[in-house]
Amino acid sequence: MAKVYVDGQELELGADERLNGIEAAKRLGVEIPHYCWHPGLSVVASCRMCLVETGRKDPQTGQISMMPKLVPACQTPATDGTVFVTNSDNVKNARAMVEEDLLIRHPIDCPICDKAGECHLQDYHFEHGRPERRADIKPFTSRRRPVGDTVTLFVDRCIMCTRCVRFTREITGTAELMVANRGAHEEIDVFPGYPLDNKMSGNVVDLCPVGALGDKDFLYSQRVWFMKKHDGVCAGCSTGCSIHVEENQDHIYRLKPRENPHVNHWWMCDEGRYGFKYVHADNRLHGLEQRGAEGYAAKEWDE
Repeated sequence: MAKVYVDGQELELGADERLNGIEAAKRLGVEIPHYCWHPGLSVVASCRMCLVETGRKDPQTGQISMMPKLVPACQTPATDGTVFVTNSDNVKNARAMVEEDLLIRHPIDCPICDKAGECHLQDYHFEHGRPERRADIKPFTSRRRPVGDTVTLFVDRCIMCTRCVRFTREITGTAELMVANRGAHEEIDVFPGYPLDNKMSGNVVDLCPVGALGDKDFLYSQRVWFMKKHDGVCAGCSTGCSIHVEENQDHIYRLKPRENPHVNHWWMCDEGRYGFKYVHADNRLHGLEQRGAEGYAAKEWDE
């Protein structure tokens, strides 16, 4: 049985278990911040937020030989004897530098961003970022454009994690999204004449860690901290995807997929995602009514 060590804690893995550093740390209750990594997508290790110290423990002597440089935890397999250090000064400094670099080019429009309250950039900066600013920040633009019938792209918010691009390539196989330009001018975009149009397009909004992709159906309709989340099952088809129903004062604002490895994994289709509007339809009965000569009249059960 393989043994992995995270910040001094020991984790035993089964013979067939294949975990990376992020997953191993999570088993022990240690969160390693990350933007680009997602368990349902390929590993690119591009955001560098999950950098950790790693080494190997000799099973005979117990001596630990550490690697000289930080490595991305998402790309480092947790094999027998692997040691991960996630809270050293070098690791903390690396995370702070990543946050500082991202915020140099990221608009601080949290008050009007739908992702506020569940934004990874927001949360990670409070936990791992520096309070001071070392660079002059130029006024931000607010470029936005539709990339499909259901999704709006806020160009300047994007941190280039490429989750959405990999989703359309690896999960839907439609590959509508791409990385345009190079270097500091990189942007997410669609191919000319080929908008984001697949049966699972809404998942790219869930995948986006910062709010660069907005759901047109939910945009500016509710703040996430006012909503209550309930576990549910999608009734759109016989698959029965596990979902979260998010509502405020008994009004449903959105449905989101709930992880279930046996049914829908991390995803749900657009038909199920947007198929709840009938709940609040004007022509739907909201109470007991009785038909009479002059039409329908509201009644109570004891009448």
